[in-house]
Amino acid sequence: MVQSKACKMEEHMEALRRIQVRQVFSVFSLIEALQDLRSSGFHQVAGGSGSVKVVIVDSVAAVLSPIMGGRQTEGLSLMMQLAGELRTMARDLGVAVLVTNHMTRDGNGVVKAGLGRSWSHVPRTRVLLQRVEREGAKPSGLRTATLVKSSRQPSQISQEFDLGACNQPQDLLPAPRE
Repeated sequence: MVQSKACKMEEHMEALRRIQVRQVFSVFSLIEALQDLRSSGFHQVAGGSGSVKVVIVDSVAAVLSPIMGGRQTEGLSLMMQLAGELRTMARDLGVAVLVTNHMTRDGNGVVKAGLGRSWSHVPRTRVLLQRVEREGAKPSGLRTATLVKSSRQPSQISQEFDLGACNQPQDLLPAPRE
């Protein structure tokens, strides 16, 4: 049992070592980073220990919001260029693409995506993650995932899960010997 947990921990640590992070602060830097990743070859980027499996952009709204709206007409064009780059990676290279977007509330308190309708048609699948707040209860790791849009599944399917139930510190420690 102890050896099994140690092996799992080593596997987790190896997976964490393969994660590469690139910080970008503008849509131009993001597009350039994606093009570099695509042109350099996914096998080289992964450091020889396998190919890239997923690209995560957290958050698309952070780089697009400053150039959207108002008189900045190139914002929509850049948003579509970014969307095209992400779709190309997913389709042609078989890479999963996960993009986060901020959520806001309109004047009536209804939750909506931060980039609004202009981005809403871009993703094939949209999942809304929300904190579950129960009246009188203290904050917890309880969350709800709701499938908002999908070309393969019926929408509005929800699943509640607890972030605190995953990988508790006691799960990472060897079990006490008897």
